[in-house]
Amino acid sequence: MNQQKKLTILALLAVLVVCIAVVAGAAVMMLQGDKPSSSTPADTNLPIGDDIVDAIDLTPAVADRLSVQNGSAHTLTLSHAVTATLNASTGTLSEDYEVITFEGMGATAEWIMDMSNPVPENGEDPILLAITEIHRENCETLAYRVYVNGELTYFRTYQQIASAPNQYYIFLDRAKLGNLSKVAIKIESESKTVFSIASVVAYTDLFGSVEREGMDTDLTLYLHSAASLDKAKGHIEDFAGHEYDLYKLGLLFKLDYMNVPTDTAVGKLAEYLAPLLED
Repeated sequence: MNQQKKLTILALLAVLVVCIAVVAGAAVMMLQGDKPSSSTPADTNLPIGDDIVDAIDLTPAVADRLSVQNGSAHTLTLSHAVTATLNASTGTLSEDYEVITFEGMGATAEWIMDMSNPVPENGEDPILLAITEIHRENCETLAYRVYVNGELTYFRTYQQIASAPNQYYIFLDRAKLGNLSKVAIKIESESKTVFSIASVVAYTDLFGSVEREGMDTDLTLYLHSAASLDKAKGHIEDFAGHEYDLYKLGLLFKLDYMNVPTDTAVGKLAEYLAPLLED
């Protein structure tokens, strides 16, 4: 799996949400690049919404997890930082999180993590640290450094815009970590902004788990077009010669249906799709 594809998978993991929009006056029709198979019935029992998260199990990829609750087991040491309970409330979300709160410039948290197991089939796969921040709705910019075994590995800066959790990933080269059973992590604040971290998870076989869970699939890149065959073909031709190995090409177009007889709408759709399917 190439690096670009791995980054795309991480983006998918950060947001596993299904949105269905209904727009009065227009229907959005999606034409996949592959022709549907008439011999394969549609699966009407696919997970929807939160069920998707429940249906995906990535815990076998987790080597270790730091949280406030298990800090002592990781020899967690704090300086100008405290453990606290922080509520995040945005939209329908309202949840209390146990967090490590960094109280300004120079505040630090240090701990030890065991990243020795599980061992991936591909020994060159990176280890990933998934850091979950709990943001405040104050529009202040946080900034901190992440050290791994004493070496500066990542500089993080982000403007908080909502009271909600936010997760990101850091790639670690396992070959440079030495003793994987005892990896030292340190976070040091580089600003006066108060910020909080709920957890740090070490994934040592994330990409293997992604493949086993059937999530290692290509994304479909939908090219937008008005209801015009010439414009549709033009969009596809524009991509000719480009290398987009992450994507399957698809077509996104709009078909007006309001106040149009069903037979007329179906006829227009068939007229539009038939030449594309032939191509």
